[in-house]
Amino acid sequence: MFTEENLFNAVKKALEKACQDNPKIAESYHVSRLWTPIIKSLVENILLEAEPLLYREREYYRVDSMFLEDRKTPEEKETNGIIRVEGKEFWVYKRKIVYAIEYENNKKSWADEADKLSHLRAGMKVILAYSETGKKPSDYLQILKAKLSAVRSMIEEGQSEALTDRWLLCFLPSEALDLHRFVAFKMAQKQFVQILNS
Repeated sequence: MFTEENLFNAVKKALEKACQDNPKIAESYHVSRLWTPIIKSLVENILLEAEPLLYREREYYRVDSMFLEDRKTPEEKETNGIIRVEGKEFWVYKRKIVYAIEYENNKKSWADEADKLSHLRAGMKVILAYSETGKKPSDYLQILKAKLSAVRSMIEEGQSEALTDRWLLCFLPSEALDLHRFVAFKMAQKQFVQILNS
């Protein structure tokens, strides 16, 4: 399983390569129906390549992407999860959510994605979102940290156990595709802390 830092760096590297290979990708950045499939497939391909035993579900529990581990016994796998209970067929699902991922294009509405993920048990909860940058370069991180503080409080009030979960929140500036300003935060000691670029 990826660490938060490793997954962020893998996504950043793949996005940089995709932009180098196809400079027209930047033209899709402000068109959600074009950009979302690009970033979604990029992240999903990273996970599918690195974690071949996992399988992907889209819109499972209304979460954009989930990567699950099948925990059925060999006998249950042979019958596709069908067991016999009192002589009747019964399907069993033994799955572990390893990654739960949300993509949010609206810079003002990703808190609902954090709320949704806070109610799930998953190995890592990931949000890829956007934020306005402000007038000065330092405003971008200040805005993000203020939003993260509000989201942290929201999670604490609604589902405080989720503050001990593994979270990765990745942000790009909403104004333009600027990979130098692609930043990420993880949960550490119940606080969101910035992951420094490697």
